[in-house]
Amino acid sequence: MTTHEVRLGASFYPDAVVIVVIHRLSHRAGIAPRREGDELILTIVPRTGHNDDDLVPDLLQLLSDEALRQKLDAKTTGIRALIMAQLFSDVTLTRPGLDGDPPGFSGSM
Repeated sequence: MTTHEVRLGASFYPDAVVIVVIHRLSHRAGIAPRREGDELILTIVPRTGHNDDDLVPDLLQLLSDEALRQKLDAKTTGIRALIMAQLFSDVTLTRPGLDGDPPGFSGSM
């Protein structure tokens, strides 16, 4: 079993991203984050019985994936709220004054 240390720019991945990724990999390894200056250092200790060959590449992939997910979530929050409001509303937001769904929306013509 090999202990790995991954050094990243501390400002590149927000703490929320790192915490999610640590949780996602918790079944495969123990990961301890710490900061030294402008670096985020992740010490990775694989769990007994787990192959650690892909652990670091998987960690880096998950960090990038989660960072993108959180950025998309932040940028689309408004439109998702609007869609949910429309879904549960008796009024349409696309054509004011129209009762019910527009033709073709729910199969009605």
